[in-house]
Amino acid sequence: MSNDFSRSKQGLVIIDSDQWLIDLARSTLAVMQTPFLRMQSNASFRNSWERFNNAPFFLIHWENQLRPAGALIEEFLEIDGDNDILNKVVIVTTNPIHEDVVYFSELGIKRVIRVRQREQDLQRAKTEITSNIKSIMSPTNATSEEYLWRGIQSRIDNLSDDFSEEELSEIETAIEFAAAQATHPEMKGSARELDAKAALQAKRKNFHAATRLVQDAIEINPNFFRAWNTLIEIKRTMGDHATAYALLQKMQLHNRNSVRRLVALGEEQLSLNETEKAEHYFLSALDRDPRSARALNGMAEIMFTREQLDEVSRLLSKSTMVEKFAKKLNHQGIELVRSKNFELALKHYINAQHVLPQSNKSPQLLFNMALCYAKWGRQDMAAKFLHLAIIKNPGYEKAKKLLLDLQSQAGTSLVIDPDAA
Repeated sequence: MSNDFSRSKQGLVIIDSDQWLIDLARSTLAVMQTPFLRMQSNASFRNSWERFNNAPFFLIHWENQLRPAGALIEEFLEIDGDNDILNKVVIVTTNPIHEDVVYFSELGIKRVIRVRQREQDLQRAKTEITSNIKSIMSPTNATSEEYLWRGIQSRIDNLSDDFSEEELSEIETAIEFAAAQATHPEMKGSARELDAKAALQAKRKNFHAATRLVQDAIEINPNFFRAWNTLIEIKRTMGDHATAYALLQKMQLHNRNSVRRLVALGEEQLSLNETEKAEHYFLSALDRDPRSARALNGMAEIMFTREQLDEVSRLLSKSTMVEKFAKKLNHQGIELVRSKNFELALKHYINAQHVLPQSNKSPQLLFNMALCYAKWGRQDMAAKFLHLAIIKNPGYEKAKKLLLDLQSQAGTSLVIDPDAA
């Protein structure tokens, strides 16, 4: 079968080892004449996402053993952020409990099929799987309210860091249009409309207005989990870590299985300088999902502060988000340089060099090490690291300029800032 999902319309079936479920998927898709690739849940999807995200549908067994399906979907959203990914997901579940139902709602999963091994249940499941996959591959609801809101939520979630006011205004226009399509008068000013408006206000850093809007959304629909998560993100962005942590704990009471939330709880405890509590949450996340990159990074950060560098290297060897960790280390070093604590900054960067894989030793990190050495009067070592930075990035003008300054003996009065790029 072709590896090009977009051209072959090859779906992705993620079922570990339950043969009767594999047979169910295979026979259903064979009747539909729909090609598919079956993979196990512990596959490395992040590293091959450009290939997998073109799959027209994802048929996933919720009770997979190798990796929790919820953690897998959370990773899909983390990689892509596109709500249309959720529209591609069809869940087959054999033994759902109440927390699973809450989890489906929190993730925004609409296509859930309960499966039993009895013949009549298998036939019903085949019919439901066929119906759901056909509706994904041949959508007919392009003007429906649900389609409009899903597109709005996707645009909000995928806004880049350098978004423009024009983009926000376009989304506001889309919100007004979608709200005007409400089929029932009581849907005017709905929770999802208020939540979307709150998210835009938060992007503008109008946190008071954002908080008021999202609280109104929660009052209208206390079970609209997206609004709760919007409120948490607002508090985290504001730096109100105590409130964010309390809200995360409240959400945890409804669904204890979210790996993403366990990691967020750990991250908030790190922000509150509660390292041991943070470690508890990261380890809990890794107990549920040993492949959680954010949990691995969180534990690596704790081990880095304890100078257990070999353990940091071990954790990072399993993480698929080492670049994010490297960026955080670089920014921590920058703060030390800006506070003129050059000796401590240099130690920090040397430790970072020790734990990061070769591919993640960025030109910026090498440049900042060189700057530390230069400001500390070690021009020979500064030149060495500048050469390494330029080898990594031959067009690195800032590094070239500093090297020229050092060679012209102007390095004793450097006014160059660290590089945060």
